[in-house]
Amino acid sequence: MSSWFQYEALKYVSFPTQVLSKASKIIPVMIMSKIISKKSYKYHEYATAVVISIGTGIFLLSGEKVK
Repeated sequence: MSSWFQYEALKYVSFPTQVLSKASKIIPVMIMSKIISKKSYKYHEYATAVVISIGTGIFLLSGEKVK
């Protein structure tokens, strides 16, 4: 049932928003794994996650608008 609810909810979210949220979820995952699992990441890994999120956002939001 959860998969069905997930796909039904995604009907109301645009594709660029879906891609941005999936690309950006690495940041909260890294933060929570540091807090809960005491996993340590190097600074360049955090920087890579941020750069990927920003780059994906710029790429998706800078495209032509289709009418």
